[in-house]
Amino acid sequence: MTLLRFDHRARDEIDREVAWYDSRGAGLKERLVAEVEEALDAIVTRPSTCPIVRRMRSGPVIRKAPLRRFPFALVFAIEGERAVVIAFAHHGRNPLYWKGRLKRSDQRP
Repeated sequence: MTLLRFDHRARDEIDREVAWYDSRGAGLKERLVAEVEEALDAIVTRPSTCPIVRRMRSGPVIRKAPLRRFPFALVFAIEGERAVVIAFAHHGRNPLYWKGRLKRSDQRP
C-alpha cells in the first residue's frame, strides 16, 4: 500500500471546489467528495493503473487519477513508497499550472 501525502495547495483546491459544488445544492458536494475518495483509493492501492501525465528526466513520474463524473483529476507524483498529491486540476483550465510545485513542494502530512 502506498503512503499518501498532500501539497497544501492541492488540499486548498479540493476544499474550494467542494465548497463551490456545495453552494449548487442537489447533493453535488457529497457526490464530488465520494469521487475524490474513490480517486484517492486508486492512488493508494493501484497507482500504476493511473495514466501518466509527465515523465521527469530525473525525478518522479507524474500521474493523474481522473474523477468519473466531474471535470477534475488528482495529479500526483510517486516518490518511493509514497504518493504526493500535487493538484486537484480541472480538465479545461490552464493545463500544467501545477508544474512549479514539483521543484519545491511545501507538503503537509
